[in-house]
Amino acid sequence: MPYPQILSFSGWLKRTVVLLSGLILMTSCMAPSVKTTQLQAAKYSEAAKLRQIAVVNYKGKDGRSVASEVEAMLASVQVGEAPYFTLVERNQLNRVMSEIKKTNADFFFDNSAAAEVGRLVGAKAIYTGQINANTVTDESYTQKRKKCVQKVKTGKRILGVDVTKCVKKKKVTISCLKRTAIFKFTPKIIEVETGRIVYARKISTTKSDQGCPDEDNRMIAAGTQLMDQARESAILRMRQDIAPHLVTVSIALMEEEEGIESEAARKKLQRGMEFARANRMDRACEIWSHGHKLSPDAPAFLFNMGACSETSGDLTTALSWYTKADRAMLHPDDKMNAALHRVKEALNERDTLRDQLKKKQQNHNASGF
Repeated sequence: MPYPQILSFSGWLKRTVVLLSGLILMTSCMAPSVKTTQLQAAKYSEAAKLRQIAVVNYKGKDGRSVASEVEAMLASVQVGEAPYFTLVERNQLNRVMSEIKKTNADFFFDNSAAAEVGRLVGAKAIYTGQINANTVTDESYTQKRKKCVQKVKTGKRILGVDVTKCVKKKKVTISCLKRTAIFKFTPKIIEVETGRIVYARKISTTKSDQGCPDEDNRMIAAGTQLMDQARESAILRMRQDIAPHLVTVSIALMEEEEGIESEAARKKLQRGMEFARANRMDRACEIWSHGHKLSPDAPAFLFNMGACSETSGDLTTALSWYTKADRAMLHPDDKMNAALHRVKEALNERDTLRDQLKKKQQNHNASGF
């Protein structure tokens, strides 16, 4: 099961935001906006700091294969050029477990035992958990249809085949099927040094497909396929909890000409929008910078310069531009409120992300990895 890697980014100890990656301008009846990718801190910071890890089998149905999928996910996480986690090899872990069971037939894998295993294999944390549900169910239902019971030829032929039209229909009831895969598990992370549980969360995902035999002969997805999707979705949710991850952020642009008196400045605003719509934010930002000099108090230029700074990863400068734009506005604005809230939240989280990344470097230096 493939898991996408966190993309590398330049100067990851100095920045908390991934540099502009494939900006896409969204045009509709709403205000235009761009989308960019940013790096977000793990939700459970204490768990994210434990990077030398071992994954043991989960309890419950398919616990061994789920553990393998969790292990593959953890191995795929990268920041910069290096893996984020260092995993104990499964063979080494299995040998230690076998030796313990030879000398202690009544060995019970609780928190203290997990910590002991972790010490023996050199791990800082043990990943384990419980499979709570791993089932696929089929549910029948019916639908009403109108079915053609009499056709006549139209006298036309296409590719040598007579064209017909329906002249009589009747209502019929057909049998349909809904197939649902439900996966629930409780991943748990045990800190080896203290034996404490630093992460435990119940995660539930559902994937389903349904259809009727008269719908273009489309086959309903197999139960194994749906279960694979449900498990992958659940494990990716776990990933967001315990490791830095990429998120897509939509950043609005402002094209209102309020406060712009110069015709030359208005042209700069609109020309910048043209370049932005062509996915050329580099040129758009350059043009808006010139426009700002012509009309320094115009909210649109101030706001869009904030968007330029945010997409390039400079959150402090972005907040400064947005604040100036807010003070220049004559009325409250939803885009402005959203921008201020979004950047302030990102700045509040920046220290957490920097700390997570800093701890990673310290662990690698200390352990020789």
